[in-house]
Amino acid sequence: MTAMTQDANLIPIVVSMDQIKAGNYLLGRYDQDSDHLTEIRTIVDSKSVPHGTAKIRFELLSEDPLDTFVKDHCEGWDGTSGVKLFFNRENAAYVTWEIAHTGAAAA
Repeated sequence: MTAMTQDANLIPIVVSMDQIKAGNYLLGRYDQDSDHLTEIRTIVDSKSVPHGTAKIRFELLSEDPLDTFVKDHCEGWDGTSGVKLFFNRENAAYVTWEIAHTGAAAA
């Protein structure tokens, strides 16, 4: 576990090579009361953002698909590994990344 994964102000998302290659998008879920990011997931189509409710809203974290986002934000990425991206909970800003170590790769 790295220092990044232990920071309570950061929300991580593991993104696979398949998701990067497919050009999926990052979707943020926000608490309407605090306006803080509460969850991140990937979606296939930028037009498929779900409708919010009185308590939550959804927004794309970037207009760029994952293949572009990772190339632009993950300096030194090897182009063959999945990545773990970290976003700030309070303002949804991208913070940093690391190579995603899956159970199979770590074994």
